[in-house]
Amino acid sequence: MDDWPGARTVEEFHRQISDAYTRSPLEISIFVGFFVILLGILFGYRRHVIRQEKQAEAERTERLYQQALRRTQLSPSQIELLNTLAEAMQRPTERYLLFEDESLFNSCAVRAMEQKQVAPDAVAGLRIILGFDSDGAKAPHSTTQLKPGATVLLRGRAKDKPVAAEISSSSRSMGLELRCRPERMSRLPLSGRAIQLIYHNAAGIFVFESLVLSREDGTVVLRHAEQPQRLQRRRYFRRSVQRPVRIERVSPEGADLNGVVFDLGGGGAALELVEIDAETTGHKDKPPDIGDLLYLYLEPEPGEVWKLQARVVRVSPKGIHVVFTALQEQDRDKIYRYLFRSE
Repeated sequence: MDDWPGARTVEEFHRQISDAYTRSPLEISIFVGFFVILLGILFGYRRHVIRQEKQAEAERTERLYQQALRRTQLSPSQIELLNTLAEAMQRPTERYLLFEDESLFNSCAVRAMEQKQVAPDAVAGLRIILGFDSDGAKAPHSTTQLKPGATVLLRGRAKDKPVAAEISSSSRSMGLELRCRPERMSRLPLSGRAIQLIYHNAAGIFVFESLVLSREDGTVVLRHAEQPQRLQRRRYFRRSVQRPVRIERVSPEGADLNGVVFDLGGGGAALELVEIDAETTGHKDKPPDIGDLLYLYLEPEPGEVWKLQARVVRVSPKGIHVVFTALQEQDRDKIYRYLFRSE
């Protein structure tokens, strides 16, 4: 076996392996020490690179922030306000994003106002400067996002009858200016009193809590407000109206009736029947009862007629109460537009 040509080579290989495991402690210590030093150098270099990257990022974000400040020319108090909002960010050093990202601005403003760190009118003023005009189809975060020409409702308290008004202008210093009929001004709160502003768009109905700054000659000026309350069930928003209606009785069948809609909302209406007896109508049919299916031909404006399918859900001494069935969302929006502009 020892005469095999490769025997010496195999033996030499085994001996080298054996020697590798019998090195002196000094050699092992040197090797381990060298390995530790190498790891330390690599770790230190990595920390140096990370520190440089962080410094470069901080310089970049600060440069962007200073550029935004020069572009918007904020006052010292507005800069202080912006920095307060930045404290609500996960990375306050990226405060330059508050100049660009409206959703980030909104979330920071909500947190700061919840903690009573900033005033709503101050946030509204900053919002105007930054040019955060919300899409009319989205939920507004501030009265500064309500466009001139939009119709809103004003009321002092939730139980008060609202007054329709049209936004005429909006400014950072003067507040929100609205026009309404001079004869309706007496129904609005006096200067310095609280007031509710109700706004409607495709996203829903929103209630802002504001303050009357001034009111005279059909013009009322309100302090800008933030954080509106969304009416969760907008189909139940309703107003008192007085509009003629023709009632077609579908099931069970019966003669048509005339009436007046005295309460109208996105989900239904209340009707007063003006012809319910045989002497007036010429027939002996009973008035509609609970469960009856009707078609209402409502006249919101002279020469305009809406056909609305409804079912009777309640009968009272004042009349009948119905809910709309199979009402398309665009038809519901049409009702709301009418409610907001009617007076």
